[in-house]
Amino acid sequence: MINPISVHLSLQDLRDRKLRQVSSDNERTNRKRIAHSFKDGELVYLHNDVMNRSKLHPVYLGPYKIDKVNPNGTVVLQRETALETVNIRKLLPAGEVPAGRMSQSNKIIDNCPRIVLYCSREQRSHCSLVNESSSKMLIL
Repeated sequence: MINPISVHLSLQDLRDRKLRQVSSDNERTNRKRIAHSFKDGELVYLHNDVMNRSKLHPVYLGPYKIDKVNPNGTVVLQRETALETVNIRKLLPAGEVPAGRMSQSNKIIDNCPRIVLYCSREQRSHCSLVNESSSKMLIL
């Protein structure tokens, strides 16, 4: 047999408790965020959130130039051949990439041409170096 239990709840108390919980969750979430306001023309790195990314692929891609900053928390990036709208949560300012989180091929050093190592998925031993500025394969 179930005994009836009287419960007295105040809707205002429930609302206040919920608001306190939401504000404490927001504080905890925002503690590690970097305060940064993006500007037009700024260089940023884009988080590589491809689902089948292996551990050898870079975590951040770029750098890409911001074409336009939208007021709704998105920016328009100038990627290789097209413009792409991206949420600012996926961006990292160009000077703040953690060490070891970006592949060597994505570093810009004194405007040197980028040389990228491409490996086939089937045969990891079959790799080739490609100069991206001239799209020519380099002979090893």
